Amino acid sequence: MGDARKPKDVSAFSELLLASGLLNTSVLRSLTNDFHAHIACRKLSDTSLKTFISYLAASGFLTCWQCAKLREGRYKGFFLDDYKLLDCLGPDDKVTRFLALHGLNGQRVVLAVTPRAIAAGPNGESQYTVVNYDPDRGL
Repeated sequence: MGDARKPKDVSAFSELLLASGLLNTSVLRSLTNDFHAHIACRKLSDTSLKTFISYLAASGFLTCWQCAKLREGRYKGFFLDDYKLLDCLGPDDKVTRFLALHGLNGQRVVLAVTPRAIAAGPNGESQYTVVNYDPDRGL
């Protein structure tokens, strides 16, 4: 995705956000209304994309990593099977570790993802293993 997909304003960012599947239309509409009410309540005039993104991250509906990827114009790759990727913890040998949230039980786990280029699964997707996540110990 080149610069053509990078959102330039709140509207374009919202379109990418909906395409990503991270938020649905009603939640995004509610957050947008809350954002404008927040701006009006504080008598601020800054409704820029940067301020909107900061508001979404502070609201807890998106992580800073997700916001950064969307800001780059990337709206795919936030889900892997039943997991929503929350943050990239970085590469380690031949895997990249992600903090993820299980969609059914809400459990936070670390996924060690092997890229398709190294070892594609039977369906052509990236392979991964689940690592137990202990927030007190880090990984």
